[in-house]
Amino acid sequence: MSLTRIATRIAICQALRGKTEVGANVLDSQIGLVETDAAGKVTSVGRKPFISVYADSAKARSEAGIRSLLLNGLTEINFDIGISTQHVEVDPVTDESVILPGLPAIDDAMEFYLDLVARQVLDALNDPADPWADIYRSFIGGKIVSADRACATSGVAGVRVALHQIRLQVDLLPDPVRGRPLAPEGPMARFFALVGGLDDDVTRVKAARMLAQIEGDATPLDIAIRRYGFTAAEAKALLISPIDGVPEGATVGEVVTTIEAGP
Repeated sequence: MSLTRIATRIAICQALRGKTEVGANVLDSQIGLVETDAAGKVTSVGRKPFISVYADSAKARSEAGIRSLLLNGLTEINFDIGISTQHVEVDPVTDESVILPGLPAIDDAMEFYLDLVARQVLDALNDPADPWADIYRSFIGGKIVSADRACATSGVAGVRVALHQIRLQVDLLPDPVRGRPLAPEGPMARFFALVGGLDDDVTRVKAARMLAQIEGDATPLDIAIRRYGFTAAEAKALLISPIDGVPEGATVGEVVTTIEAGP
């Protein structure tokens, strides 16, 4: 529904990969990583600790009424961080089950791990040297409306699962207008440029489809209607549409103004 939302999720995932304890296991919109059967038994928690990034809801409001269908408005971006006793490792020296070297696989260590990863997520998103993090911050205008945190645990069939969630509500930028060239320094243009350098065929295919959706030629009237939801009559009254009797593509050669003296 929203190209900006897709691009924001991809930028976040790229900004987080390799920056936290979960390594590259940062996933885009995979919300079924913790699965249970009909009896409530945990059947899968993924192969290793993970972060899943997804956008849950969005709402755009305006006191004057909304006519543009390109607004994204307040958007909730979720980060699910998970670990379970299925993810523990065995220390080769002590033969002890550990989450991290020197950190035994007990409940408080799992909570420590999740809190640590959550802090690493926030640091990665504010990394001033990471171009992907900069694109994410550009898409949200550098503003977070609210930030909530939640946690959950379960222990079914001998499998201990711990989850933390970060929910950020951001005022996401509108989608680009179809047919209008992207500003070279804008976040969407920089997003496409960075995707072109990724060694990731799937993400490049997604970006190509996104770009095809906004490319093309458009007149000022087309752009105004697509951006603001004007009617043709409104666009004409605002002098956005061509003036009757003037050939399309004509340019203004001279403007003459007259100032009349008052009484």
